[in-house]
Amino acid sequence: MIEIASEHNVQLSWNFVATSHGKGVVDGIGGVVKRLVWSAVLAGETCQSADDFIKIAMKKTNKIILIEITEKAIQNSKNTLKHIFENIKTIPETQKMHSVKVVDKNTLEFRNYSTCSQKKIHKCS
Repeated sequence: MIEIASEHNVQLSWNFVATSHGKGVVDGIGGVVKRLVWSAVLAGETCQSADDFIKIAMKKTNKIILIEITEKAIQNSKNTLKHIFENIKTIPETQKMHSVKVVDKNTLEFRNYSTCSQKKIHKCS
């Protein structure tokens, strides 16, 4: 997380909320796109690949921007991230924390939830 934030010069934080799994905006958009494609298939269009899916969906809506992530792009990302994941160190009590923020190149801030006033700082070496 720190390496990604540093490499791309962005502020990065994660908030883990298991109770919302499957109920976010992204899930709704995905459901709309799947329904549009499914309706087209029921009407006789053929969908046998990710490329077909994208083409059908793009014909059915111009409100949602769709791109296909190719196997090559996925493999490139995996190769890029491999060294990060191979060198990850466990941080104590992560299961208790639901909000994580990159503070700087060597520091993470943990909170029970994003607006909690109590926080823990972890220095990474």
